[in-house]
Amino acid sequence: MARPSKRELTFVESARAELSILRLDAPNDWCEWLEGLRAHSGAHLTSVHRVGVHGDRLGVDFEISADQGRGFGAGLRRTLGATAPASGILYDPTRPDRDQRNVVLTPFRDVLRGEAAVQPAMIDLATACRFEIAGQVRALVCDGPLLLAWVGGAWPVEATARATFLLRSLLPAIRQRLLVDRAFGHAPLLAAALQASLDALGVPAFLLIHRHGRDTVEMTNPAGMQAMERDPTGTRAQLAASRAALHDGMGAFRMIPVEATGCPRAMLAIARTPVDLALRVGAAATRFKLTLRQREVLGLLLLGHTNRTIGECLACTEATVEQHVTALLNKTGADTRSQLVARVWNDHAP
Repeated sequence: MARPSKRELTFVESARAELSILRLDAPNDWCEWLEGLRAHSGAHLTSVHRVGVHGDRLGVDFEISADQGRGFGAGLRRTLGATAPASGILYDPTRPDRDQRNVVLTPFRDVLRGEAAVQPAMIDLATACRFEIAGQVRALVCDGPLLLAWVGGAWPVEATARATFLLRSLLPAIRQRLLVDRAFGHAPLLAAALQASLDALGVPAFLLIHRHGRDTVEMTNPAGMQAMERDPTGTRAQLAASRAALHDGMGAFRMIPVEATGCPRAMLAIARTPVDLALRVGAAATRFKLTLRQREVLGLLLLGHTNRTIGECLACTEATVEQHVTALLNKTGADTRSQLVARVWNDHAP
């Protein structure tokens, strides 16, 4: 392809900035960059969605798309005609193949091999999701083996190289944003629920407010309080270093700008790796006599995962995970997941 134009490079930089910001009062802020991607690359359609298995059928868990003729569309838990397992859509939505994770592909060229025919299920699914088979370019954005979202769209065949460049340039920012969205439940994040959301994370997290030329800690969670008590100077130094390296995506904390109407400038800082997580889970397992499965569920719960994600990690149903979570609440005497997280962090410091 020709060298990217200045206009395209400018779009990439603005889209990266847009994806990095968590807007408390704008739950559909994916729309702006999706429309920018469509317009700058000549796409017929661009989309972020996730296909999941609902019983023995495939369904769209969530979808936001930009269409050249119809604007934006959104769907939730829409059942499709294809059955599971999903060989007809060229990937397994429950656990994509390693060579399809976090790479940009033109699937009907890169995934289909030789003379393999396009299966009717592929056409049915593409029609249901308003995609064209020819010229489709996409990335399966994953966290390890777990699918976060399908990102891409449908282009004229001659535009697929440019589409590939744009998607590849944006993929790290898209993945980070999807990880943040998952941590907060794929739901509009209301300012009033921010503290509860932080408390449900089992890694140190801080809300920093910028006042008088410096960042101050406005909110934190049990893991964050433990980090501050254990090493206040080191924790503040890591926060400052991560803030300084915001645009490089480096540092001990993932830094997400937070915006809301009428609120001061803020930054959400979430630790990239757990602190003493294994020790705390082990201490809780011994104290509360947890089974091996309950211990596994607790470890994933402390990372802020939903029941659905825990089920995907452990290859069991959401109902089974709910039973384990209920057992954990009963054994620890906690009333809520947030109380359970706080109890593990506060009562059993190594």
